[in-house]
Amino acid sequence: MAFGTDSNTVLQVAWWTGAASVALVVLLMIEIVFLRTLLVRRKRRVTRLHEMWQPILVESLERIPEFLPAPPSKADAFEFLLLWNYLQESVRAGDAGEKLAVVARRLDANRQALKMLNQRGLRKKLLAIQTLGWLREISAWEKLHSILGCSDPILSLCAATSLMRIDTQRALPLILPIIARRSDWSMAVVGAMLKDAGADAISGPLARAVLLIPTVQVPRMLRFLELAHPHATVSAVRQLIGSTSDMETITACLRILQFPDDLPIVRRFLKDGRWQIRLQAAVCLGRIGTPADVSSLSHACGDLEWWVRYRSAQSLANLPFITSEKLDAISESHPNEFASDIIRQVIAEREVTGYA
Repeated sequence: MAFGTDSNTVLQVAWWTGAASVALVVLLMIEIVFLRTLLVRRKRRVTRLHEMWQPILVESLERIPEFLPAPPSKADAFEFLLLWNYLQESVRAGDAGEKLAVVARRLDANRQALKMLNQRGLRKKLLAIQTLGWLREISAWEKLHSILGCSDPILSLCAATSLMRIDTQRALPLILPIIARRSDWSMAVVGAMLKDAGADAISGPLARAVLLIPTVQVPRMLRFLELAHPHATVSAVRQLIGSTSDMETITACLRILQFPDDLPIVRRFLKDGRWQIRLQAAVCLGRIGTPADVSSLSHACGDLEWWVRYRSAQSLANLPFITSEKLDAISESHPNEFASDIIRQVIAEREVTGYA
């Protein structure tokens, strides 16, 4: 009797387990169909939005349409702003970008972006920040300023870019110290942001900032001085290179120096005990060297470090007054075998590239 009861219990458990499994499979299939339906509807809605708005926005690159349809609905705001930002990124600044901004404002894009800025989704926040920057929406300044200090590097850097677009002169004193200490900010994105601002706007503030930040942050900031006007930053670079023994700072300064007045400094570093500095000094001499530097570069072609030899030979070849015949003569007469080899290698490279 007990055996029969146990068998019935096992059968009931097995039946209910199977029924539950079937129910779960059915529910899963219903969910898949539901999600698929939502996806198809969303794609259709996005397609209709693009078919409606893309011709209008493309037309506005040439001229602002006299009549515009009603602004996109709240449900379509994200996709519309995505399309608008894509076109804005394509044309960047200029008259076409200004026309796009006028059209966006007439369609209440600035209000939609301000609302979206307070929502939780990261994608919506980033899109709102970028939109407000392109629109130069000054009313978003305080909110963007607060995002500038957040720990998320993507959000904070996006906010910095938008603040620079809204008011470059006001934003630079806020953003430059942060650039120096935020190693998690992409150098490429920061460089693009500063380049978009223009050398006229960034040269003075960058030169001042690089002298005020902590020493450990200087090499990072010096990379961006290459985007500034050399005459506006050379004084700061000379001050830094003359007051430090830090290898990273010195090599960064040597990448920037490009005036003949700096030759005494560069020549001194060609004899430095650190090969990284000798390398950058050799490269710098290739830009600003005179006939008086031929002997020093020829000697550096025999350096113990291969990279110093190679860059020295390249710099020697790049001097405008060094002909191919002169380079051949230096190679043939050089007392150092390694120097002769590296100069011949550079000569061969020049012949392959058709430079000679």
